Amino acid sequence: MAWVSPQRLIGRWQPEMFRAEYLELDRELRGSNEYVALREFVHIDTAVANDSTSPRWRADTLEIKRSYGTSRDVSRGSLPDYSLPAEAILVARRWASEPSVHYWNESLYSGGGTASPNLWVLASNSGESIAWLERELSSEIGLRQLQRAGIGSVHNMLSSDLLLDIQVRRRDIDERRALNEVLLRNLRSDMYSASYRALRRPIILTGETFEERLREFERFLSEDTLFDSADAFFVEAATRNESSNLFVIRSIGQRDDHSDASGEFLDTDTSEVDAAWRNWYWSDFDENPYRIFNSLLFPEFRLPNHLLTRTTAARLSFAPEGELGRFGVPGFEAFASAFDDSFDLTGEFSESEFADNWLESNEQLGLTAEIESLCEQFGVPSEEVGQLARDNGFVSQLGVWATATYRPALAVRVIREQRIAGAYLLFGSPQTSAANESYGWLDDMGMAFQEILSPPPQIVEEAARRESLRRLSWLMHQINSPVGKARRALQDIHEFLQHQPTLAEQLVPDKETVQKRLQTRQNADPSRFTLASRLAHAMKQIEDVRRVAYQVKRLKRVQGELPHREFDLIPLLRERIHTCAEGNVGLDVDVDLPKSLQVTGNAESIREAIEEVLHNACREMAEHHVTKSTIVVRTWVDDSHVHFSISDNGLPAGATLMNDPFEEDASTYAKKGRGSGLGLAIVRETFAAHGGDCSLTENYDGDGERISGVTFSASMSITTRRNS
Repeated sequence: MAWVSPQRLIGRWQPEMFRAEYLELDRELRGSNEYVALREFVHIDTAVANDSTSPRWRADTLEIKRSYGTSRDVSRGSLPDYSLPAEAILVARRWASEPSVHYWNESLYSGGGTASPNLWVLASNSGESIAWLERELSSEIGLRQLQRAGIGSVHNMLSSDLLLDIQVRRRDIDERRALNEVLLRNLRSDMYSASYRALRRPIILTGETFEERLREFERFLSEDTLFDSADAFFVEAATRNESSNLFVIRSIGQRDDHSDASGEFLDTDTSEVDAAWRNWYWSDFDENPYRIFNSLLFPEFRLPNHLLTRTTAARLSFAPEGELGRFGVPGFEAFASAFDDSFDLTGEFSESEFADNWLESNEQLGLTAEIESLCEQFGVPSEEVGQLARDNGFVSQLGVWATATYRPALAVRVIREQRIAGAYLLFGSPQTSAANESYGWLDDMGMAFQEILSPPPQIVEEAARRESLRRLSWLMHQINSPVGKARRALQDIHEFLQHQPTLAEQLVPDKETVQKRLQTRQNADPSRFTLASRLAHAMKQIEDVRRVAYQVKRLKRVQGELPHREFDLIPLLRERIHTCAEGNVGLDVDVDLPKSLQVTGNAESIREAIEEVLHNACREMAEHHVTKSTIVVRTWVDDSHVHFSISDNGLPAGATLMNDPFEEDASTYAKKGRGSGLGLAIVRETFAAHGGDCSLTENYDGDGERISGVTFSASMSITTRRNS
């Protein structure tokens, strides 16, 4: 039996709200001061979407998915969609089994978006990122609160007040920012992978020159047969004049002679269509890296006919030979208008209506002789041209031509040294029966090709780094054998000199040379030039090479499939800290650790990573002669990750931490020949392999003032992969 708070019985209540798990939830929330109401961080955003815009994404209670023009209206009902701000948390207003929570960020979902009226849109109060709140609301405690808040209606329905009263952890600003960074990085990786899933074979262009990378991409297009090579073109401006319609078109693949329609058709486009194409071609790359033209879903984006006449506009099979083989190409709107004005674009293509449009367009061009020739060919009186649009043979053949010519076209811009270098123009499948599918597939290709042609810098850097590591690993493997043989030979000489002390003390290469070297070096020690000393120096250099080879081997190992098992992180931390303290007399260790913290991963690689960090901290404090060296260790846990930090007071407050300390060879000690420069790189790869990350930052006090030392922070997923 449990007492129910009186305020729970006033107004809205249901017996189901007092199930055991909800009473336990109340006890947990009341027994802690770590929680605060959601309204402290966010507010409800109710901006209505503008019907004149065409956002690329739409969020509903199930997912954030691609929006395909007017087809998105099917699930609207009578209420308008909400316009999504730059960042938002989306929470279902009603649900059948479990509430849903999504995170929206327009830097990830390029092209803008809207939200179903079945969602609450939560925006930040302060302008600070609220990505971390998605994890809070999706946690077991968050979902349980949402579930209880929806009780009391036929369908679980969540009011805005009850939503904003949901309790979330009161995290400090640094912790929130760290969680934001992890979530954004994971989502960005997921989005990048999702765009690649549309491809049969993902690719990263690695050519040294711009031209080599384009050739790689074009080989990729041909080999993976994503597009018929006859439907792929490269378009580039013939001049830097942005008001010029002069464009050069290069075919990617081989084309049949009959499909080369140059000179067969006349352009009938308006200047507005040409200007719209030019504006897109020369526009800012980040805003419009690709666009789909001539789609029935977005007919306002039309491909200029001067491009159609040199690409897909095949010669009319029934066109008269000779001089009468010239005809006009109506604008795309003539093709689009031949469809019934149906809500979901399932209307039938009216071949006769298009025939009317086509004939009218050619009459306006003054091609009367050509039309009269067609009338004669199909047995229609020249004075009754309108009957030609009712002739089944003519209408059918013209319909086939129109369906092939007015296909949706994906245009992907290519940038070279921050300037537009051209655009790939790739034609999709006919859209007369499945406009949504045709557009959706091209949009998937556009996202993927955009990433291939202009990949995020971190992807390029990662690919280059891994390729560099692969080559280094191969090199280390090649030199391991000669290094081992040299080491054994030097060891033999060392053992020989143990029994020849007089010989070991002789100067090498000779006394005269040593005297000259001593004269050019101040405070030089003659003993450095004895045979025994030079031998010891050579053996040390061999050991340094072997240590680098071992580090490369470790780095390669943590990037592979490490065996993962469940283990307790706390004893491992305590063991490494104790060993560190034993080896550093006077070290003050401030440790606040729980009794146990079960995680799943590779204990040996985590142990080595922690050991590397502690070793670096102690070395830094010794290097700067810190009188009272201190190490502080802390841990904390959220719903999906274990976090811990190791702080020292080694780096002076006036010194600056180097950029990218986790990069290979970034260490100042490596540059002085006192380390391999791979230690922290291995640490970074270790935590990446455990579903987390790590950072190294300068220390600051509570007032934001810089103090001595740095803090290493790391995280690892609570549920990482487990080998079978």
